[in-house]
Amino acid sequence: MRVFDSTSLIAKILKIKAWKELVDTNMHVYLLTIVYVVMISQLFSYDMIQEMLVLVGILSSYICFGFLWNDYCDMPMDIKAGKKRVIHEMPRAVVLGLLALLFLTGFLLIAVFVRNIAFILIYFFAYSVGLSYAAPLVRSKEKGWLGAAVDALGEKGFPVLLIFTYFERFTVDAVLCVSLFTMFQFKVILDHQVFDYEADVASGTDTLVVTMGVEKAEAILRFLRPVFALMYLLFVAGIYVQMPSSLVIVLLILSGYPLLKILVDKGVVTRVNVRPDIGGWIERIPLYDGYITASLGPLLFLLALQATLTYYPYAFLLALALASQFYILKGHFVRVASSIVRPITSRFPRK
Repeated sequence: MRVFDSTSLIAKILKIKAWKELVDTNMHVYLLTIVYVVMISQLFSYDMIQEMLVLVGILSSYICFGFLWNDYCDMPMDIKAGKKRVIHEMPRAVVLGLLALLFLTGFLLIAVFVRNIAFILIYFFAYSVGLSYAAPLVRSKEKGWLGAAVDALGEKGFPVLLIFTYFERFTVDAVLCVSLFTMFQFKVILDHQVFDYEADVASGTDTLVVTMGVEKAEAILRFLRPVFALMYLLFVAGIYVQMPSSLVIVLLILSGYPLLKILVDKGVVTRVNVRPDIGGWIERIPLYDGYITASLGPLLFLLALQATLTYYPYAFLLALALASQFYILKGHFVRVASSIVRPITSRFPRK
């Protein structure tokens, strides 16, 4: 007789890759956009605390559903390509139950707390588009440019648009932010498709990079990276223009790259591959491009700190910002700090 091991199942559920999105770049972008809109629009009130928590809950369930749905639909191809996912070891009924729970969480939060019709329409349109990305028979991810566009909009573009719609801020900076983070994700998906090229060919997954070839994809990336960097500079500068009290924050973010470049050139800091599962990451990703991604977390933290100092009840934003830093602190800043400290301490003999 087969004994059901609930402890083992719970452990596997906790290891599902989708939960990582709560403490990774997507959440940095969502929280950064929320804090940005709140600070720029001067939305300081107790009622706003509930509204922000509801929005974070909606976006969290949305992004976790998207990643779990993608992994579930990709199971046959991943197994064929030799990729291992913890959900491959779980009963399908459990995975489907988790998907239903995530969907219902977002749906109930909207039904109870949201009265913004535009937000609701964009939300369900985004969900529909996201479902098509990996859904059998549709699988827009295998339809070249369409798949890359769906990913860019689904992970970054639509959520950022939802945030501005939620707070009813329809301004030029809203267009800049949606464009900036959509381009960010488009660049990310191209990078990952380049790295996954051989595995995608082996599994028969016709991604954009498989369709156009690695050389053309890398040419597009060489064009996109400086354009994205320029747009990011405009975004950061725009924070100061609209909120002069953020001068110190803006200067810290802008001065971080020149300082890092000097440390790398002098050999004080050694670039370390933060994605050991992907070879050639450092050789293909320029330092400035990696810095921008890494700077999103500190920018979020500093703006959340300023929000907290401006209005103490917003300390929960600072807590959320800190909680979202786990992976980037573990995988990036700790290694950078270690590479700085190690050469210094090695000069002193141990007693």
